[in-house]
Amino acid sequence: MSPEAAQITRLSTLGSIAILPILILPVMVGALIDYAGFTDAQAGWMATAGFVGSALAAIIVGLRIRHLNPRSVCVFGLIVLVVFDCLSAFVNQMSTEVFVVVRFISGLGGAAAYASVVTSISALREPERGYGMFTVLQFGLSSALFFLLPIVLPTIGVA
Repeated sequence: MSPEAAQITRLSTLGSIAILPILILPVMVGALIDYAGFTDAQAGWMATAGFVGSALAAIIVGLRIRHLNPRSVCVFGLIVLVVFDCLSAFVNQMSTEVFVVVRFISGLGGAAAYASVVTSISALREPERGYGMFTVLQFGLSSALFFLLPIVLPTIGVA
């Protein structure tokens, strides 16, 4: 694999991980309603909080990326995303308000990483190749999870 192809693969993988919570959101909203006892309104607030966090981070990072190190932004964003997604696993042990804040912060992290990946892909020698691989991986991963999560969730439930 050429160095450019390896870089495209790394960026595509990181970006797909960063955007994954948004891509599988419909399944997760349904799981919160079906298995965690959320009302439609509570699940809607959770989804909205993640979107608002994502939009805010995308705007901030998009405007400031020239002054930031994209790699550092991506690493920091992914750490925030993973930590707060792991906290989300304990949804039944926190109030709805706390859960909404956790999802908001997770959205901030994911969008910061996503924005830095998109910026990095645009700086490649062949950005169209990078975006193509990125798109394929995003849709492939989300499609696989849309298929698998409804099968797995009834077995494991939501903590």
